[in-house]
Amino acid sequence: MSNRIPFVIDNNHHMMWYVLKSLLKQCEGKSLDIATSAFDVGPWHLLKDGLSDMSSFRLLLGDEPKDASDMGLFEMRMRLLKEVSESFVPHVDEIGRNLVRSLIAFLSEERVQVRLHTKRSPAINCYLFSNGKMWEQDYKPIAAIIGSSDFTYGGLLSSKELNLACHTNLTAEEITAERLRGCRMPEDEIASVVGLGEGDRVVAAKVPAVLALSDIAEWYEQQWEAARDFKEELIKLLQDVPFIVES
Repeated sequence: MSNRIPFVIDNNHHMMWYVLKSLLKQCEGKSLDIATSAFDVGPWHLLKDGLSDMSSFRLLLGDEPKDASDMGLFEMRMRLLKEVSESFVPHVDEIGRNLVRSLIAFLSEERVQVRLHTKRSPAINCYLFSNGKMWEQDYKPIAAIIGSSDFTYGGLLSSKELNLACHTNLTAEEITAERLRGCRMPEDEIASVVGLGEGDRVVAAKVPAVLALSDIAEWYEQQWEAARDFKEELIKLLQDVPFIVES
């Protein structure tokens, strides 16, 4: 996959987990805020290296997971069984234990925060990458993905989804006359955009994304402030998973 971020992500032409993996690499050392209508351990299995490199991570849950089955742990175990050769089957539980333990260790870090909506939340899923934190002077939103992909294995990989991405790291190659004509943009407007110098053209194209990202960041902060802390409860749920406890 190239560094270009697709505007539409559907787990068909573009896989959500692969786009997030690319963004995590591009945004290493920065911040990621997620609002999700559902949660399981699958995304940690897919993205743990990139998530571990973020300077801060906030996870806002829409629905409260009740037990291990709500968090995809047993589904993860079955996937691991399919992924390993027959000779490694006896080690699958240990692989699963290590994976969940590493998730618990990550969630326990100070830079990681988890909250839960106190009221029934809208079924909205949001992935917001930024430089710094919103209350800091040098805060800059970088990219956001809004759509149907929740923070689960299915939402990132196996389910049919529809998500829209906006980002500020556009390149001149993404704003060519050919691409603009493909969008059925009027010829006079195409000429005006293409007639700009390369740098000015890129800056002009970023403006809608910057405005949208600013509004998305404000929306996220409002949702975050309306939620309660859920970090220790989520860690406890993971610690109580039967095949973890039995180790």
